Amino acid sequence: MMVSSMEEKPRLRADIQMRPWHHDGQQGLLLQDPLRENGALFLSDGALLVLQHLDGNKTIRDIQVALSRQLGQIVLSADIEQFIRVLSENLFLEDQRFREFLNQQVRQYREMPCRPSLLAGNGYPEQSEALRRYLDDLFRAAPQEQNTKTSVQPRGVVAPHIDLERGKTTYAHIYGLLRKVPPADLYLVLGVNHHFYTDNPFIFTSKAYHTPLGEIPVDADALAWFQEQLDWDIFEGELAHLREHSVEFPALLLRYIYPEQPFRMVAVLSNFVFLDDPRIDRFVEALRSFLRSTKQRVVLLASVDFSHVGPMFGGKREVTEGDAHEIRRRDLKTLELLAGGQAEAFYWDVMGDGNARHIDALGACYVLLRALGPVEGKLVHYGQAYHPQNTVTFAGLILT
Repeated sequence: MMVSSMEEKPRLRADIQMRPWHHDGQQGLLLQDPLRENGALFLSDGALLVLQHLDGNKTIRDIQVALSRQLGQIVLSADIEQFIRVLSENLFLEDQRFREFLNQQVRQYREMPCRPSLLAGNGYPEQSEALRRYLDDLFRAAPQEQNTKTSVQPRGVVAPHIDLERGKTTYAHIYGLLRKVPPADLYLVLGVNHHFYTDNPFIFTSKAYHTPLGEIPVDADALAWFQEQLDWDIFEGELAHLREHSVEFPALLLRYIYPEQPFRMVAVLSNFVFLDDPRIDRFVEALRSFLRSTKQRVVLLASVDFSHVGPMFGGKREVTEGDAHEIRRRDLKTLELLAGGQAEAFYWDVMGDGNARHIDALGACYVLLRALGPVEGKLVHYGQAYHPQNTVTFAGLILT
């Protein structure tokens, strides 16, 4: 395939992740595709010079001129074309080849009977009996004296989506508390779109979530209600659910704590940072209206994590234990606002510094608070997975 038949002005996909990488003793750059399990490509260190010009605004000739000036030597257009050809063949460009691949993936997802488990056999045991034993052990390990007593069905829940091993104590506390009350009829789970590129601020899916312990049926009536109330395509970017883990953990753990009881779920991925999209207010009002009008017992569950700090998340230095203490202090202040139902104060506490802590709970928790209105919140557990390269924090809260 010649470059002349590719996009005239090549553009690197906006969702491609890049990080420094060592391979066979060579320093370089690793490109990773969030849509594909094995979608990775190692490039030499100098590749970044070319990648920064792949913005969809420059032709091959423009890139050649810019690089020649930058390097002070002639760069051959044939070399640039070959590099771009490799990116295209590996689906890293926003071009016709990738669009055909994406359309095929969307068709395949829509033909699936359910959304399959992404992490079964990797993040947790794949076999149901082994998984039950694993979760039994995880729940037994949580110090029981820290559990908050409750007999009231919560209106809202905040729970982690970090891997089970690092978040096990917080998972055990929050879901251990939930299992003390009967299940709701419907869990509207607000997850986080970590990687998929779409401008849809709230990505719904029509698929039931499969777990090794059984499926969580989707509430088709509730889904149809939102589809009618909202004036945009709520399924735009639905493919994001396929490789997104943030709804998978609540689906798994709700099925674990309620193995026999019937309940349904609607899964939505939050996908906004700034508040200038009018669809945010329209979604909040639709959600409020649904909560007022339905006869079902509904729980809003935000499946989120909090701070993401360190070089792996773009930090300029390693995280020290002193940094971890400061992160905890700031997180607890943020969580106090969240527990108090202060949606605007919570949002601006996170965004006051441009979300320097990379809190992915921002959108989902903001919407949850605005939809619920006045709440009484309780922080059940706060945890940190400390590592100098990538420290992640998470929490469990109950809102009544």
